[in-house]
Amino acid sequence: MSDALQLFDDMEADIASAARTITEKIVIDVQDRIGKPVGFIIGPRGGTKKIRSKPGEPPRKDTGTLQAGMTSEVIAVVGQVAGSVFDEVPYAERLEGSLDRPILTDLAETYEDYIADGLARAAAGEF
Repeated sequence: MSDALQLFDDMEADIASAARTITEKIVIDVQDRIGKPVGFIIGPRGGTKKIRSKPGEPPRKDTGTLQAGMTSEVIAVVGQVAGSVFDEVPYAERLEGSLDRPILTDLAETYEDYIADGLARAAAGEF
């Protein structure tokens, strides 16, 4: 293998490794974000009521299934590296969509600079 091809292979491996690190950090941050537990209040007659998230707030942790379902995946093929962060829980899409409980949808801007910086550093061999 020529030195130039080896350089590109090494750079691609560095970028894939950085993508794994970046997506794993995002998963941990999202798990923390949706880790606030459901609260309880006691009514005037002694019954309890769950305090859930309000529209626009991340969902609160009830059973932990949503939090445990957060995962990431990096696919590296010749010339391309793609990283994804997603939730494998079937009701996650409904929480974000019709119930307006943001899990991932509003994070693009939050992580845009972090992702760009990390991948640029990886391409330069500095990550």
